[in-house]
Amino acid sequence: MNIRKYILIICALSLFAACDHDNEKLVYESDTNNYFSFQIDKLNKELEKTENLLNIPVYREGTQAPGRDFISLEDEVVTFKEGQNCTNIKLKIDLSKLDYLTKAKANIVIGAGESTALSTFGKSSLVLSLSRKPTWVEFEEKGIYTSQFLGTSKEVTILKAEEAPFYIIKDCYVKNGDIRVDLDKNGIATIEQQRAFLHAEYGTGYAIGTGYLDADQKTVIMQIQFLVDLNGQWGIVSGTAFEESFTIPER
Repeated sequence: MNIRKYILIICALSLFAACDHDNEKLVYESDTNNYFSFQIDKLNKELEKTENLLNIPVYREGTQAPGRDFISLEDEVVTFKEGQNCTNIKLKIDLSKLDYLTKAKANIVIGAGESTALSTFGKSSLVLSLSRKPTWVEFEEKGIYTSQFLGTSKEVTILKAEEAPFYIIKDCYVKNGDIRVDLDKNGIATIEQQRAFLHAEYGTGYAIGTGYLDADQKTVIMQIQFLVDLNGQWGIVSGTAFEESFTIPER
């Protein structure tokens, strides 16, 4: 793969959709004068078939005082044990409202009360994205992947989810570099940002894009951008999207 021939254009991209602040209902406050924080600010979670309880850790500076450190707006009490600086916010998930085509998002916020403070270097909010983990089955036949980026067409092994029109193209751009493509009920394709290749000079390359299903040709046609991290900013390979496509096998 000769990426050197492309011009790398630096562009600051916002690749994560902003949350609707009207839905910020999960707010937790401390009343014991502890500094506290989430460890991460984004959590993408695929739920197993019957998984309906999610634990999200919250950390505090002190470890001595047990009891009520975080109280939710719904009056659910979250406690720390004596000698521990970590506890969990427990979120119950109604799986009947989260089908395989749905990705739910929520913004969980912890805010400073009158007698406490957020950690200066901590994270006061966490963007949570939830989806259902599908069951993958390999097609018996091969598909054809045609890449403007590589300038080639080749046979590929393709997996499909049993529960939804989601596909994984095996060894898409490099060996062990699989690409996942999700279709919605209208045949619109989404390629979420994911690793696509590893380059000796530029490091990990990522793919992100959109597309659609040509039902007559049983082909998914996509416009994919390839990104590399250059000194903390995203560089778009060639500054444009490439047309990539794959055929869906009959069986």
